Parts: sequence; C-alpha cells; structure tokens
Amino acid sequence: MKYQFRQDSRFNGANASEVGLFLEKHFPNQRPDPKKMVELAKSPRSPLHKYFDWDDSTAARKWRVHQARMMISCLYVEVDAGSPIRAYENVYIQADKSNSYLSTQKIGESQDLYEQVLETAIREISYWKLKYQSYKNYFGGVFAAIEDVNLKGVKHGKEKTSRRVNKDTCDRNKGSKNYANR
Repeated sequence: MKYQFRQDSRFNGANASEVGLFLEKHFPNQRPDPKKMVELAKSPRSPLHKYFDWDDSTAARKWRVHQARMMISCLYVEVDAGSPIRAYENVYIQADKSNSYLSTQKIGESQDLYEQVLETAIREISYWKLKYQSYKNYFGGVFAAIEDVNLKGVKHGKEKTSRRVNKDTCDRNKGSKNYANR
C-alpha cells in the first residue's frame, strides 16, 4: 500500500508513508481516533510529533482563526428571495498578493474573480470525484453528470487550458444579483 497526501493539503510534502504506517500500527482496527493520535504524537520521539504545533498559545490562536474561517464560510445570504448562497468566498486578490474573503456581490463585479470561483468549484468537484472514486457504483449518475460538465480550465500546476462554462448550469437564483447569475 502506498500512502500520499492530497496535493492541495497543508501536509503535501510531508512523509505520507510515515503517517500511514503509524496509523496502521497504532490503529489495527483501521479506525484512527484523532484524540488518541494527538496523544500518541505528544512524545518528541513520535514520527508524528513534527506535524503538530505544540506551543499552546500559537495553537490556540491558529484554532480561533480556523473557527473564524469556518464561521465566514458557513454564512449564507438569500438574495432577492432566491435560494441561499454563500455570503463570502475565499479568493486571491492580485493587488494585495494574498487570499481574502470577499462578498459574492463584490465577486459578481469582477470577471476575473468570478472565473476564479468557478475554477475553485471545478477543483472541488474533481477532488470530490477522487475522494469517492471507490463508491462510483453508487454515485454513478453523479459521476456521469460531472463528466457532462466541461471541467477544462482548471489550473493544474502551471498549465491552464481554455474552458467553456455554461453559466445556466450553476444558476440557482434566476434574476438575483449574485455571481452565479452573470
């Protein structure tokens, strides 16, 4: 069995085999418990120790920032009596040279940001397919529908191909002033 981390994870570049074998050894029932995993990683001799932040003050701050991100990304807004949509998306702001949350209204005012959100959605759909590939027999119809959508144009590394997007496909709020209705 060969282990690897998802490409866009914060653990990309870490030794996935080391982590996978650790989990196999300490969780022979194939049910890793995150709480027990942290407990086992506390020892500086543990191969997992280096992957955790052991400074309680920075770890607590990181956790609160994570909670804030979750709060922002879980916030939805109903526009023009349509179906609720995410109030904010995380996008790359060229002028700041950094990622930031931006309202869907502001994203709707920029073709570049709109396309960036679509590219993120396409990457997430591709990730979903990869994640549930072993259940394809159950989700066959979903996989077929995904294949019907043109997924070209996603940035894979440095290459970018052209893409054609049917915006009516992602239009959930006909007539509203959100980015999905451009």
